[in-house]
Amino acid sequence: MFVSKPYTGEEEEFFALTFDFGEKISPGVVRVYLPEDCTFVRQYRVAVFVKREADAANFSRALSSTDFMVSPAGGNYFDIKLSSTLECCQLQLRIYRTDGMLGIAELEIPEIAFYPSSLSTNMPIVDSTEYNDVYVPEYLTDGNEGTYWEAKDVNAYFVLDMGKEWQVSIITLHLPPVLTWEPREQTIEILGSMDGVNFTTVAAAADYLFDPQTGNRNSIVLDAPVSMRYIKLAWSSNSSLGGYGAQLSEIYVYGE
Repeated sequence: MFVSKPYTGEEEEFFALTFDFGEKISPGVVRVYLPEDCTFVRQYRVAVFVKREADAANFSRALSSTDFMVSPAGGNYFDIKLSSTLECCQLQLRIYRTDGMLGIAELEIPEIAFYPSSLSTNMPIVDSTEYNDVYVPEYLTDGNEGTYWEAKDVNAYFVLDMGKEWQVSIITLHLPPVLTWEPREQTIEILGSMDGVNFTTVAAAADYLFDPQTGNRNSIVLDAPVSMRYIKLAWSSNSSLGGYGAQLSEIYVYGE
């Protein structure tokens, strides 16, 4: 566990953590974990600076100061999503003291992880069954886990176009990470295609538990990477007490 020195209370005070990757990479997503036993909802204000070249004299801003809410229901971590076109040799996180830190004297961070950009974020949903009310398919790839798609029926599907062929290895499914959603089990099959017409099953229909106590998410790791441009998710059940149709707030796809 990294434990910082205590904040002094000075205005605009921050701690800086600098990572040297040894080469130019595209960080994509920076995930900051808090201690698992943290029981409070907290707010962290973070800015990101980078050195795009190894010999650069100064850091340049990659993300302005942004507030992130962290809670036990969300798994006690937060994700900093950077531009998919950003490349850098060094990355610096500046974590500011704010009133939302509930009197925290110092930072405790057990782990920071780096992930590539999701291949699905901001990509189009090209086909889907009828949606319910205002819960449109576009919410599936807007990068916001608080908004969600909801179909009018449990026998539902959507098709995502990633723009070109990828070797897909991990698919992560999210519902809104809020405690007011009761746990629910949804039966989902995952299929892939190169042309958007002929689909083959890459993960057989299975029951996935979405539990707000563990972040309302599931990660499916394929046995081997699968070549595809289009991903289709097909539902056949949702155990929600409200009798809702298929539901999902975000799909993240990772591969090469």
